Amino acid sequence: MAEVTISARAMRDMARIHRYIADHGATRYADRMIQRFYRALDAVAVFPMGGRIVPEVGRQDIREAIVGDYRIIYLASRQRCDVITIFHGARRFPFGAMRTRMD
Repeated sequence: MAEVTISARAMRDMARIHRYIADHGATRYADRMIQRFYRALDAVAVFPMGGRIVPEVGRQDIREAIVGDYRIIYLASRQRCDVITIFHGARRFPFGAMRTRMD
């Protein structure tokens, strides 16, 4: 099982997603969405290379887990997964978040 770490950016992303959904009158749904993110990360810990290769990046070690309309982007190895960012799939891909992790 791989160790999963969540970056400060990804934590902020989750907080923003929760706030956005809750501000639109769906607090319970916002809570459930965060729970779904954590369940997806539990699966990533068991199968770190099971996520799809991110097409915008094209590297074997940059993977994603899809949760509803959201994309969880992570740097994967068999022993460790670092969650880089979480964003809505309709949004533009955050290449800026990737620069520091791709070197």
